[in-house]
Amino acid sequence: MGGFGSGRPWSGKPKVEQASPLNVAKLFRDGHIRQGQGWQTSLIWTSSRDQSQTGSIGFRSWCDRDDEPDRIELYGTYRDKPFSQTIRLVSIPGTKGGKRWFAVCPVTGRRCLKLVLSGRHGGWVSVPASGFRYYSECEDYLGRCRSAIDRAEAKQKRLSKYARQSTRDRVRRELWAAEWRWQQVFEVYAGRLNARLAQAGLAEWV
Repeated sequence: MGGFGSGRPWSGKPKVEQASPLNVAKLFRDGHIRQGQGWQTSLIWTSSRDQSQTGSIGFRSWCDRDDEPDRIELYGTYRDKPFSQTIRLVSIPGTKGGKRWFAVCPVTGRRCLKLVLSGRHGGWVSVPASGFRYYSECEDYLGRCRSAIDRAEAKQKRLSKYARQSTRDRVRRELWAAEWRWQQVFEVYAGRLNARLAQAGLAEWV
C-alpha cells in the first residue's frame, strides 16, 4: 500500500479537512473497526472537488478481543519511505449501554474521536496536538452563512423519497432560514462597503 504524503510537501499549515482525517466513529460505522474481531482493509481519501484519489493507506484493527490489545495499525509509504503507526483504542461505558470507543492521541495521551496526519509529528495525531484549524474557523460570518446554506442543501438532497412530509418541511425551513441569514448579512456588508465608497467620493458599486 502507499501513496499518502507523496509528492510535494505541504506549504503552510494545512486545514483539518486536508490532513487525511480519521474519524473513529465513522470507522466503526463503515465496518473498518468491528467489535470482537480483527479486520484488515485499506483506506482511501478522495478530493471533494472531483472525487479523485488523494491518498491511501493500509489499515488493520483489533477491537474488544481477549487475545489482542485494542488498537489500529496504519502501514504503507510516507514520502516514498516505509511507514507504520499503531494507535491504541480505549472504551468507556455508553449512556445507553454498550461501549463508546476512542483513539488515544500518540502525543497528548488523551482520548479523541478524530486524528489527522501531521507532517511535524510524522503520523496521525489528535486535532489539538496538530495545531490545525478547520476551514470553518477561517471563514468570516458571510462565509459561515454560505456554508450553512450548503449544508442545508446537501441535507435536502440526501432525503429519502420515503421521508415524511414533516421531515421535508423541517429541512426546507432550515434552508430558508440559512438563506435569509445570508441575505441579511450580505446587505449589512454591502451597506458598509457603499458607505466607505461614498466617503472616498466614489460611485456606488454594490
